[in-house]
Amino acid sequence: MKTMTVRSFTTAILVLLGARGGAVVPQPPAEALPPAVEIEAANEFSAAMFRQVAGESDENLILSPFSVRIAMAMVVAGADTTTEAALVRGLRLAEDRTERAARLGALQQRVAAIGAGGGVTLESTCRIWSQRDYELLPDFVRSVDSVFGATPALADFVRNAEGARREINGWVEQRTRNRIRELVPPGLLDANTRLVLVNAVYFLGLWMNEFSADKTQRAPFHDAAGRPAGEVELMHGEFEFPAVRYAEEPGLQICELSYRGAEVAMLILLPAPGQWTDLRGRVDGRSLAGWRRALRARKVEVYLPKLRIESQAQLDSTLASMGMDEVFDPNRADLSRISGRRELFVSAVVHKAFVEVHEKGTEAAAATAVAIAVAMVPAEEPPPVIVRADRPFLFLILDRRTGATLFWGQVARPPTPPKP
Repeated sequence: MKTMTVRSFTTAILVLLGARGGAVVPQPPAEALPPAVEIEAANEFSAAMFRQVAGESDENLILSPFSVRIAMAMVVAGADTTTEAALVRGLRLAEDRTERAARLGALQQRVAAIGAGGGVTLESTCRIWSQRDYELLPDFVRSVDSVFGATPALADFVRNAEGARREINGWVEQRTRNRIRELVPPGLLDANTRLVLVNAVYFLGLWMNEFSADKTQRAPFHDAAGRPAGEVELMHGEFEFPAVRYAEEPGLQICELSYRGAEVAMLILLPAPGQWTDLRGRVDGRSLAGWRRALRARKVEVYLPKLRIESQAQLDSTLASMGMDEVFDPNRADLSRISGRRELFVSAVVHKAFVEVHEKGTEAAAATAVAIAVAMVPAEEPPPVIVRADRPFLFLILDRRTGATLFWGQVARPPTPPKP
């Protein structure tokens, strides 16, 4: 896992399916909202995945559990029996298939509605590549198309896996404005690959109130123990509601900075010195919801480092450890609702994400690929609160209206600033 920035967020994920031996989601009405139970479930998965990936790492990190969950949910559309049950539990999805499709569709539609609103650029796009002579069941094709907007494209993994790899990577680069390159590494696809399921997420937002570039200064950054760890380019601004909301509890400051349009925000979780390990151990969907409920209008003086972070991970073992190990086992996986044959299994899940933060705003992108192979203002205004992120902190990019999280990141050491 590498470094991060507050200018740009991009993510992509790919799921590969092999054998043993993308269209954009249609725009919904702006009023369409996923049910609260789906947001809670999605955020619980996101928090659990972040804890699993971050572990005790002291590296800077960016990932999009949202992208991973959407990509793996396409796999669930083709799963059956105990494999389907395990994926449903691990991904925190609805057990009833009709209800599951409705909730996931509403979540994708909400993202499309935010992007259509014009305040920020936000896109979540899915696509499937299938082996040209491998027949897919009509119900599976209809399901992934109607819920995720993912109409299958044909590829020839058997005779030209490298050509298919280049085509998939080119699509991801295009969908993420060239922020995610080489999502599928050489050698990942081979003659046993039957499907590749991909989700790409792109976000670009300008702050509701920008930081002034002439107030950005070099400043010390401290590690979790409070020791000097290097220097950062520290932005500085004083903001009021609705550009910012604030809450605090013993050992933790919570600050929400809005982007233009007020639909999307960055949530900063800044623990007190000595509380970094405690915060990472207890962050989950419930605590996140509680922190957001506590946010109030307040004048806040914010110090935030400029940053650029890029992360890459193969998530097979991560997802397996979260209860989804069966789908990776050629002898146990049941993905028979894809082709009608019980011969497929997930052979790889790869994820890349990018974020850049600077005075004007944030750009982020992520992509995930799954390979499947055969086998409140007070009466008297108090002085501004100071949020000085010159030590390790967590940050999230989320939908302010529903609370759905899109990106999760941590800054544990001095981040690399964006390129001029």
